[in-house]
Amino acid sequence: METLPNKNASSSQQRGRGRQSRGRQIYQRGRVTTMRRTKGADAMAILQEKIREKMYVGSNEEDALNRLSEQQTLKAITLSITTRGIGFGICHLTFISISYYENIRVPSMYAMYRVFLGLLEAKLESIKADLPVVPRLTEHIKQPGVTSDMLRAAQSVTIVPEPIRRIINAVGYVKYEDKIYVPAVASDPIDRHGVIIPRPENILLSTLRRTVEYLSNPNSSAGVRRRFHENCPIPGAIWADDILQNPDEIMPRNYDMYEDFRRESMLIAPYLVSLQKHVPKLVGGTLDFKSNGRNSLLMSNEMQNLRRKHN
Repeated sequence: METLPNKNASSSQQRGRGRQSRGRQIYQRGRVTTMRRTKGADAMAILQEKIREKMYVGSNEEDALNRLSEQQTLKAITLSITTRGIGFGICHLTFISISYYENIRVPSMYAMYRVFLGLLEAKLESIKADLPVVPRLTEHIKQPGVTSDMLRAAQSVTIVPEPIRRIINAVGYVKYEDKIYVPAVASDPIDRHGVIIPRPENILLSTLRRTVEYLSNPNSSAGVRRRFHENCPIPGAIWADDILQNPDEIMPRNYDMYEDFRRESMLIAPYLVSLQKHVPKLVGGTLDFKSNGRNSLLMSNEMQNLRRKHN
């Protein structure tokens, strides 16, 4: 009697020949693990480079990557600061300088405002190089529009008037217990039409042109312009019916953040020398770009204006 072949046995033998040995399986798992580690390291290197380029402009690459790889033990707290003091300080300086007009040649207050505002913005950028933690809530703060060239130009400015020096030197990170307070300027709000709303508390040199264009536009929000006018920190601003009349004097079109900033900082240097000669107390110590801040950053008060009410 003829016997039919056992199909189950044949298929079992085929499956047995395709199955990997235990040693082969261990080898394959090792290859997959190695490949994942290699790709992960490459992805992490790309991510670190992107973070360094965005957050550590002008810093040493090796130092920046070392800080990113450190174990974070401090808790970062974003500390919102204002820039209004720059404008008020320039008004005070101009008032004092005018009394010595015959001996002191006073430069344009608009140029001084741009230079000193740019120095404050450069200080905000420079402290990132020594920041021991990664800042938080970055989507709610302004990112300084400072290039590495402008940062170097700003760091070459060592002497500024005393009121400006105190403001800029106070900016830096402040450590307290296991927390570190990181100064930042809050971002401008955006209305329902997608238009950026300027605020008098947080003007930077990189956003100054956008600010004056909005304030000089009669079609912009009257309420926004009125609030800004009432709390205006821009020295020499001329208003009519809550509409800014001299935007180009305050911030010229196509202002170059490096070339124009460097040129104007050099132009006001003779003024500072004369001011130091006749009013030594107004030009004292040097400008400090170190990252340590002052406890005065923790003080807060309600925004008020210095406008004189007419009867």
